[in-house]
Amino acid sequence: VVENPEEAVLALLDFDFDHNALEMATRGSRAWTPQNTTPLNDRDIIRVPFRVKADALAGTYEIIPREAESLNAENQNVHGVKLSSTWVTVEYVMKDGKPVQRVTMKNVLTEREEQLAALIAQVADQAAQIEALQAQVASLNDEKENLNGQIGALTLGHNALQTALDEKTADLEAAQANARKQQEEYTALQATATKQKEAYDALQASASSAQKTQAAKISELETSLTAAQADAKKQHEENAALQASAAKQKEDYAALQDMYNTLKAKAEEAEKRVASLESEKKALLKQNYEYTEKDGKIRITKYKGNDTNVVVPVWIDGYPIAFIHRYAFYGCTSLTSISLPDTLTSISSYAFSACTGLISISLPDSLTSISSYAFSGCKSLVNISIPDAVTYIGKDAFKNCDKLTITVHKGSYAEKYCKENNLKYKTK
Repeated sequence: VVENPEEAVLALLDFDFDHNALEMATRGSRAWTPQNTTPLNDRDIIRVPFRVKADALAGTYEIIPREAESLNAENQNVHGVKLSSTWVTVEYVMKDGKPVQRVTMKNVLTEREEQLAALIAQVADQAAQIEALQAQVASLNDEKENLNGQIGALTLGHNALQTALDEKTADLEAAQANARKQQEEYTALQATATKQKEAYDALQASASSAQKTQAAKISELETSLTAAQADAKKQHEENAALQASAAKQKEDYAALQDMYNTLKAKAEEAEKRVASLESEKKALLKQNYEYTEKDGKIRITKYKGNDTNVVVPVWIDGYPIAFIHRYAFYGCTSLTSISLPDTLTSISSYAFSACTGLISISLPDSLTSISSYAFSGCKSLVNISIPDAVTYIGKDAFKNCDKLTITVHKGSYAEKYCKENNLKYKTK
């Protein structure tokens, strides 16, 4: 019996076991009694049974078998326990044609440490790639500088050769005796010049291509810069316009504020005036009219004034005038014209009877009913227009109205009433 897993590993390192011995020993259920202690060959193999105390385990070993040449799949069993970073491996080897286990131990990284190491390696590879790319860029820049230098040198060489060629031509013209020799030299020089020119043309073409590419990029950048400058100028102009507009709006606001204050003062003064007029109006209404209110509607029961031209108000005490009561304007001989409100629906009996001075009256489209003798005795009444909404006219409503011509809507109830009562009328 060993005290901890490390001792168990050391024991396995020191001794050899066959498969069955290792299986029984690492299960820890009971001590192993070897059934066969005979060595596999003439070499002594020491077999030591042991168990690992359960309370001494810090984790689990993992024994990973490797297949030997003739080891059957059913004999490949995994036993033991594994610590945090220590692996125990069982290796199968062959001795005298039989499989034998050997236990080895090695330190490895944990799974997380392996992942971290892989990540670090990946980052290092990327850094190396970046450095390589930077080196390539530097190398290309150096090549560009070399090419520019070569182009300059070839240009100078070409000029020098051209000068020499001109001198040789002059010598040829001056010395006809050495024409053949000079011609040969000239031909040789011409061939050399041709090769150098071809090389120069090639370099010039390459440089021209590079210059075109750079020119295109520069043109693109200049176009972008021009567009950006135009946008900036436009933005500046828009900002200036906005600032001018803001200043104008500020001035307008100040003017409007002054106007508002003036109008507010006038409105307050007008409200005071309206309140005063309302007060005067109420006093005048109470002075000229007697009335009652029912269900939110006003009924005029008596007109007490002596005006010749009367405009009956729409509202009294905040309620609409809907009815002219019986005898309300009876015998108002001073009355010559009257205008009734568009909230009126009914004129009761004798309402305007005996108004001998009444010449004209305006009836609203809201009127629906005219009761008996409503306008009887209005001898000065010349014309009255009856709204199409009127559906009832009482007996002798226009009796003794000798000058009256009634205006009616064609096909209306008022037209029918005029025909039945032999009243003078006209249609519209």
